Amino acid sequence: MIRTRVAASLLALTAACRVAPPPQSVSSEHGAVRAETVIEAQMLADLVNELYPRVRELVPDTPDQDIEIWQQDDLRLWTHRREPLSTRGFTVRELHRIHLRDNRRYSRWFLVHELVHALHGPSWHTLPAACMEGLCDWVAARLTPQLTDTIRVVRLLEASRYCGGMPVRIGYTFPRGYRGMTVSSSNLQHLRITSDPAPEWSVERVLSIDPLDDAEMIHRPEASGSYGLGFLFVSRIIAARGIAGLHTLCVRAAAEHRDLVPFEWLADAAELHDRRDLTRAVAAGLDRRAVRALVDDVPDLLKTMTDRPARAVLPEVIVQILWPRFCEMSAAECLDRTHPQLRLADGTRIALDHMHRLRRDFTTLWEANQSRATQ
Repeated sequence: MIRTRVAASLLALTAACRVAPPPQSVSSEHGAVRAETVIEAQMLADLVNELYPRVRELVPDTPDQDIEIWQQDDLRLWTHRREPLSTRGFTVRELHRIHLRDNRRYSRWFLVHELVHALHGPSWHTLPAACMEGLCDWVAARLTPQLTDTIRVVRLLEASRYCGGMPVRIGYTFPRGYRGMTVSSSNLQHLRITSDPAPEWSVERVLSIDPLDDAEMIHRPEASGSYGLGFLFVSRIIAARGIAGLHTLCVRAAAEHRDLVPFEWLADAAELHDRRDLTRAVAAGLDRRAVRALVDDVPDLLKTMTDRPARAVLPEVIVQILWPRFCEMSAAECLDRTHPQLRLADGTRIALDHMHRLRRDFTTLWEANQSRATQ
């Protein structure tokens, strides 16, 4: 989890309570970068030199300022408080400092995300907290092309919690000769993929959390999936109006002396007014590249972001469909004879039985079912 710290109590606590900085420091073009080793600090400084100006170029009202960055193995601001492993980074705007956990695979994503938090100017302060997180990830997806589809699909999966899950259609073949079938037949199942239960709070309540006073509320279980919800709204608004159009909503809200951009403005701009709109938007976001990321990247990413075992969410639903019908088969035979495929909203059909990671995860789940069945 990537978390922003806007610590109101910061000045009330003594400097002695703060954790010591990492031992090695190098200078980027935009401030000091600290890490456990000089090599690690220099690698991160090189990323800062590349990405800092690109963030400022892409996002309106991002004043030039020095930003200190700490890369920590043990992520924390205070000596008495350790961040959970799922927290990948946070920004302390009062100190002009970003804290990042060492993670080579996703370091670019997390750095861009936190740079947006650190650099955005006051005209963005009326953007609700979840939408600010969505903006940070939208920028990260733009500036991290190798992770664009991974970021997009994991946030869509989170957003889908607010509409009952990500809608998918799984087709498969009932093979000829199995259980007396004289001809093969095609079958289609409609299901919902979800990584967590539905949140307690409504879409409107989650998108009405103030980023200055109540930002921590988006990390509560009642607002589970808030980053994904914010990403979906922000992505659709930017697709329709550009990032300048999103910024204009913030400026307009401030000019009208509003604390936040009203939910109605966001819903109108994103064309997301109800559960049906959310379902359609999530389904439309699932394309061939997103499916590949869902299979290959999301299981391990969910483990990184949640501190829970990796979950292969797509193989799970395929096993759910096929196990009651073909449990006598081995995993390999089941895939090779039933040829499961995913059918997208635009009619595209994606064969799943040839995806290496999917076959591996499917086999693990299938054999676990077989083991339980024989106990």
